[in-house]
Amino acid sequence: MLCILLLPGTMILFLWSFKKLRSVHEPRLLPPGPRGLPIIGYLPFLTPNLHQLFLNLAKTYGPIYKLPLGQKLCIVISSPTLAKEVVQDQDTIFANRSPTIAASTFSFGKQDIACAAYGPEWRMLRRIFAHEMLSNANLDSLYPLRKEEVMKSVRGLYGKIGQPVNIREIAFCTVTNMISSMTWGGTLGEVNEETDLVVGQFRAIILQMHDLLQRPNVSDFFPVLARFDLQGVERRMKKLLKQIEETYDFQIDRLVEEVRSRGGDAKDNQRKNFLHFLLEFRDHETGKPISRQQIKALLMDIVVAGPDSVSNAIQWVMTELMLHPQVMAKVQEELTQVVGINNIVEEFHVHKLPYFQAVVKET
Repeated sequence: MLCILLLPGTMILFLWSFKKLRSVHEPRLLPPGPRGLPIIGYLPFLTPNLHQLFLNLAKTYGPIYKLPLGQKLCIVISSPTLAKEVVQDQDTIFANRSPTIAASTFSFGKQDIACAAYGPEWRMLRRIFAHEMLSNANLDSLYPLRKEEVMKSVRGLYGKIGQPVNIREIAFCTVTNMISSMTWGGTLGEVNEETDLVVGQFRAIILQMHDLLQRPNVSDFFPVLARFDLQGVERRMKKLLKQIEETYDFQIDRLVEEVRSRGGDAKDNQRKNFLHFLLEFRDHETGKPISRQQIKALLMDIVVAGPDSVSNAIQWVMTELMLHPQVMAKVQEELTQVVGINNIVEEFHVHKLPYFQAVVKET
């Protein structure tokens, strides 16, 4: 029994010793930095206030320094000039990322824009995302869908005058419906009590995914232990992903069948959604077509990444306005001057509302 308990520690110590011996014969030009402890590196010295810790390390070792975290060697840059050099001037050299296990699982095996390696496929995904799906023409064509979902929420709020409401849940449902409508033409339903359970379940899945994406995972710092999934991060992420993937597969199959039944593409007078654009691109692309997994990974970037962050921002905007009536009065005055009383705020009004924009950005 004692031998069994000592075996993992012996293996880790052997791997660390082998790595150190090999590094002696393979000198690398690395910046200075704290040494840390054998095997675990600088992990024990990390504090909750990482920004303060990194600032103190930069004062000691300079604007660029190395930081060993387990088996991973990180390079920290704290200079605006060097940051510009890395992310702008030499961006193609530093474009590749080392996603966490949770992020790799979330993106269907690094198939999305955030996690895919820089190369022809990444450039194709970015072109699809930026120039096909999110082009000004496509976004303008989908404006009626966005407006329709916002008006549903406004009507729902009017029906609850004098009653307490959960702004965060209403905002989350509205944004989710808006994104779902633009993505595949479906929604969670009207913003009312009947959809509270569905919204709550969907939001719970997204929040759990966000938690797993942000949680420190020992397998990320010690890849040799990844196969054991000691914290269950990969297993839990796969379980959550399966629930959302079933919705994606259903929507893709439904839309493919609709297009097939019409004998071609969507009609010109029919509202096209993001999934229309993706499937049409896949069918008409002359080079390597986009795969089904890549389509679902792009949908994950759109559907999962957006609603919670937007609903949080809306919640805090409303909270701050309620806590500062004088600010709310200025916002209302600006809206009255630009939009008018009893009129609907349209997207083209936003650039004419500088004070309102400042309130949102401040939040």
